[in-house]
Amino acid sequence: MDKLVEVSNESIGRNRRNSIYIGENSQILSQLQQNYKIIYIDAPYNTGDEVFFDQEKNSWSHQVDWTEMIYSRVKQCYNLLDDNGVILFSIDDHELVSVRKILDNIFGKVNYLTTFVWRRRNFSDAHEDYISCDHEYIVCYSKSKLKYLQKKISTWINCEDTLNYREDGFTDLIGSNQASARNHINKLFNNQVVTNYPKPVNLLTSLFSIFVEDGDRILDIFAGSGTTGEACMEISSQNNISVNFTLIQISKPKNNKLIHDVANLTVQRNKQAYKSISKKYAKLDGFSVYLISSLREENIFRNIGENYEK
Repeated sequence: MDKLVEVSNESIGRNRRNSIYIGENSQILSQLQQNYKIIYIDAPYNTGDEVFFDQEKNSWSHQVDWTEMIYSRVKQCYNLLDDNGVILFSIDDHELVSVRKILDNIFGKVNYLTTFVWRRRNFSDAHEDYISCDHEYIVCYSKSKLKYLQKKISTWINCEDTLNYREDGFTDLIGSNQASARNHINKLFNNQVVTNYPKPVNLLTSLFSIFVEDGDRILDIFAGSGTTGEACMEISSQNNISVNFTLIQISKPKNNKLIHDVANLTVQRNKQAYKSISKKYAKLDGFSVYLISSLREENIFRNIGENYEK
């Protein structure tokens, strides 16, 4: 089995209580030893256009069974979840039913908590003539029955930036729309377009804050643009607590010369977020970057653009 090697040039900060792992997620999951309060999964949606990594063929393919791939990784995640932990799974209409079946099988139907509904946009896609599907879901299960939550919350997530306190004492969560999320991450790189479909930071801070306390850890096994890392840094800084993150992202080369590799974006985005948040808050834990030993760091990491803060 490949070893994990630290990439010191990409690690940042003095207290590195957080980690970003570059490699195939099932391989890295088998080497993790810590338990986590929250496991967040935002896997590539099975829309028919996406390619997935085929472990047997060691290549990217359209032929990978999406359901089988997700099932095996959720099974691994279950063993890393705290007894009082939860899993949050982002998905759209294409595979919502499949995700519920997978989580029912692994966690048990009795441990289903809820499905949050996030309105991600307020405009239609070009191919939508009559029905505009503007929302996505975050499915939530617990490992064991939760005794209580500290907040009364609605499952509806507004694409606004202010909380909506209702007369019944419940609160609608907030999660900016996808356009705002895209503007935010691009702003970290001098307004260069680095990705089109990131999750908003405040969507994840809203969801994570329901469950986390000081000292908890969050695992994201499809890190993508790295929003989970920035969300954890924001929660820690704003509340003067320590919520640590572990991100996993496979090296996936992109034709987009700006970002070069999805794993490169994961790391560079969190380095920029760390610098930005550090300007507002004095105490902030950094993170270490690790690479599967069969990969070469010079093939993955590049500065994104020339003008952003280094």
